[in-house]
Amino acid sequence: MDIKLTPDEFGIGNIEVSGNDLAVDNGLNTAVYISLFTDARVDDESLLDDKTDKRGYWADVFDDKPMGSKLWLLAREKNLSAVLDKAKTYCQDALKWLIEDGIAKKITVNTESVSENILGIETIIQKPSDEILNFKYYYNWLYQKYQKGN
Repeated sequence: MDIKLTPDEFGIGNIEVSGNDLAVDNGLNTAVYISLFTDARVDDESLLDDKTDKRGYWADVFDDKPMGSKLWLLAREKNLSAVLDKAKTYCQDALKWLIEDGIAKKITVNTESVSENILGIETIIQKPSDEILNFKYYYNWLYQKYQKGN
């Protein structure tokens, strides 16, 4: 069980409240959301213009499996089909822990250009029980760029 996160219109995850308690997510939505939209740490070759911000999740120092995706690197990209392929790879890499930990049997990621700056991400997760979970998210890489001060 995870605390339930729900993205707002800017893609920022907000903690949901149910009455006087935190809402819980009994499925995988929060785990997938955190995996996709937490900034993964990158190596020196992948750095953006400022050449110092490697990002990364603070708790990675306590775990040998880093968390997050490299979607944040798309802030420097144009909306091209090659970028959709790159985004798909970033998402697949961020979610592979679900298979490694036996939570999922198969993961399919589809990406599409929803508008000039909006990336549509669909994740289809087949659990070991063959139950299928489908999650859709929107990622505004222009908004991410401006939020980071670029």
